[in-house]
Amino acid sequence: MTSLPTLFRLNGSSSTKEQIISILSHEFPLSAKQIFNYVSKNSGGVSYQGVHKALQELALDKVVEKRGREFLLSSNWINSLNTFSGQLKYVYSNNLSETLDNKNFVFKTIHDCDRFLIESVVKIAGSLPTTEKPLFVMHCRHAWVPLFISRTEYRNMVESLKSTDCYGLVKSEAPIDRWCCSFWEKQGVKVRFVRDIATLSDAYALGDYVIEVFYSPEVRQEMDKIYDKTKQVSDLNMDDLFHSVFEMETEIAVTINKNKLIADQIREQTLAYFK
Repeated sequence: MTSLPTLFRLNGSSSTKEQIISILSHEFPLSAKQIFNYVSKNSGGVSYQGVHKALQELALDKVVEKRGREFLLSSNWINSLNTFSGQLKYVYSNNLSETLDNKNFVFKTIHDCDRFLIESVVKIAGSLPTTEKPLFVMHCRHAWVPLFISRTEYRNMVESLKSTDCYGLVKSEAPIDRWCCSFWEKQGVKVRFVRDIATLSDAYALGDYVIEVFYSPEVRQEMDKIYDKTKQVSDLNMDDLFHSVFEMETEIAVTINKNKLIADQIREQTLAYFK
């Protein structure tokens, strides 16, 4: 059995999944019974069935993998954390003006990119004056955040947008896009479908910052194919979509520039569609 330093703090308020991840971060591999024994010692009231269900869900999300009758953390999941944490460490090790002004990043998956974008938007919004809601505009090829609202990072995105006056332009009018945009409108986001935007990249403007996301041709093609063929959101298998597309290894380039002139032009262009 291999031991590593604990990555997560164990406490009674942690969810069963968090405790399993914490346990497997310092002892592995372990059987379901061994994991249950650790969890039950830390928080009373948890059942073996509850631990088993949490393990199965973590396996489905590819956070843990099963080898024989034992479980351990997925090496792919660990690698994705390493990539993402490296980017965040770079951003958060310095102040905002030193890190997000005219910077370039590359991410291996849409999911990693989304997490970084959410953190960046929250950080930029937090640096702006609080006298009024900042104007936040988005130009996107497709909309998808509401599809994964059960995932913490996407739920955080929805919550963070409530502190902004948000306008979105979406290129595609596929049923999935319409469903997602309907969700956004209920959250107070103003949305229009515009065919001639987000041709090469998605773009965001907040304060003096402009963020551009350049998805690889493979990602764009796969997304277009899925969105075009899906007639109802209920036909989607969200887990399959997430793992096959949002965790597909590729290269996604992100640029963040502090340029008031360009940010103002993007806002002006966006607001013109709402007059």
